[in-house]
Amino acid sequence: MSESSSRSRWLLGLCILVSLILAWGDSRTDGSWRRFFAQAISPLDKLVADVGAAFRSRAENALLTTELARSRQIVWQEQNLLKENDRLNAILALRSTLSYESIPAHVINYQTDGLRAELTLDAGELDGIKLDMAVLAPEGLVGRVIRVYPHTSLVRLITDPEERVSCRVYKSRSFCVLRTDELGRIRLDYLSSRAEVEKGDAVVTSGLGGVYPAGIPVGSIESLELSPEQLFFSVLLKPYVNFSALELVVVAQPVIKPSAENPATPAPTTAPAPPVHKPTQPRPTETPTEPPTAPPEPQPRPTPAP
Repeated sequence: MSESSSRSRWLLGLCILVSLILAWGDSRTDGSWRRFFAQAISPLDKLVADVGAAFRSRAENALLTTELARSRQIVWQEQNLLKENDRLNAILALRSTLSYESIPAHVINYQTDGLRAELTLDAGELDGIKLDMAVLAPEGLVGRVIRVYPHTSLVRLITDPEERVSCRVYKSRSFCVLRTDELGRIRLDYLSSRAEVEKGDAVVTSGLGGVYPAGIPVGSIESLELSPEQLFFSVLLKPYVNFSALELVVVAQPVIKPSAENPATPAPTTAPAPPVHKPTQPRPTETPTEPPTAPPEPQPRPTPAP
């Protein structure tokens, strides 16, 4: 039995005892003794009332605290649903703008330790995921699929030190290659010193290499330096995507559609067999025959002498 329960029962018993004494005194006196006794125990009566009010306040506070926690949970759930709805709308908007097949997937693991930067998705081979498919977010490029399992897949981020992405500066169309250096900074290599670029320029994928489709936003130029003896700019890039906050992505693969300039190749048909030419046998050479010779005319027989 708790201390509060024992105290409550003790106070209740005391109140009952006082009531019985008052009732007994009223039956034997004219009420003066009752008034005296009531004045004597009035402090105790007030104490009992204060204790009861304190217990009621404590119970009410506990109830209010529970209701407040429940209200906060409901507000949090509503806010989470609103954010999830915004993310889904953004993914749907992204898929509607793509000209290639896409598969939505949730991020179930994020791993980066300086040597690698990878994501795990809850979609795999049974969902249509294949190797080297590009992974996108509403903000821009995320990475590519490097390993596929039946129900999950592994994605290498563009911030992985081993990843290289062929890019272009959107405004000048200048070619460059994205990589991550040993300090974890994203750089753009091979950006010509003659290129017309400046800080803040947008960078998109070039489409070269056959992995990443062209025109996907990657990031913006954060810093730009050039020494007199250098042939290329030294460029740092700020990616558009916050990789550690990713929850929902799209896995995409370009679809080559036939056009008027490049119609689809018709199905091969069986060509007729070429005619077989039999070798011509040479005709035998005919030896010209000589005309028959006429028989010699008979000579007159000589007449014998007499």
